[in-house]
Amino acid sequence: MPSASVQDHALRPDIRLTLNEYQVALAAIPYGKRLPTALYLHREGLAAAAPELDRLASHLADG
Repeated sequence: MPSASVQDHALRPDIRLTLNEYQVALAAIPYGKRLPTALYLHREGLAAAAPELDRLASHLADG
């Protein structure tokens, strides 16, 4: 079974992350408040640490 990507969920065509890529990108961010099911960090920190996640967050925030 192929892995689902953000593209499969009708988001912008330039945003493509598999679940594994998303998890790896989150795990690589060296700062923020980590909880068992969440990572909190300032939006500007996301842009600097993980541009691909920043693009995804921007798209989701814009609705």
